[in-house]
Amino acid sequence: PHGAPRFPRLQPPVILNPASLLFAWLALALAMQWLPLPALLAVTVLVIPLAWLFSRNRLLILLRRTRWLLLSIALVFALATPGVALPGTSCMLGLTHEGILLAATHVLRLTLLLALLALLLQHLGNQALVSGLYLLLRPFGGSLGSSRLALRLLLVLEYLENGSGARQGHWRDWLNPPDKFAEYPPLQLAVAPFTGIDYFVMALTLLGLCGVWGFWGITT
Repeated sequence: PHGAPRFPRLQPPVILNPASLLFAWLALALAMQWLPLPALLAVTVLVIPLAWLFSRNRLLILLRRTRWLLLSIALVFALATPGVALPGTSCMLGLTHEGILLAATHVLRLTLLLALLALLLQHLGNQALVSGLYLLLRPFGGSLGSSRLALRLLLVLEYLENGSGARQGHWRDWLNPPDKFAEYPPLQLAVAPFTGIDYFVMALTLLGLCGVWGFWGITT
């Protein structure tokens, strides 16, 4: 529709299978749960500038839509974590040194996940991302179940990017059914097979994930 945001694809075109890129993103999402705050800050120095340079619009949209979640996470961990009270007026609010560190860690983890997701969406696009998810889930749920899940995810992504109405209006608009439901043409996903480089990248990703778990995961 007119006025919908446009997101140009990154160049050069995708070389790896979308499923292997999605697998790497899932591995990074899991690995960041074990990284301490100093390591997260080091990752931030690399990821945030890349996301701002190549996928600024998507990143800003994701951050805007999750701003209340980020704020809630910060407040919950900052106010509900016991520890050494901060000096001054912060002590009256119940803020602790451990709570501030824990809040910063979790907010930074979610922000990094959103930045990586923005880069992934910018590089692949919705249909390639969903086809990658379908290829990853096919061994677990069969072809029919994976197709249904991929179709639902694709419709959600298309609506969030190109839909109008509630996205631009009041939150109560989400509760009102539309006057006319949109009619979608038949959807086709191009599912490319894995190649040798895809298996190599996924094996390397697993080794890296095991290394992160062995270095930080066991001690946390």
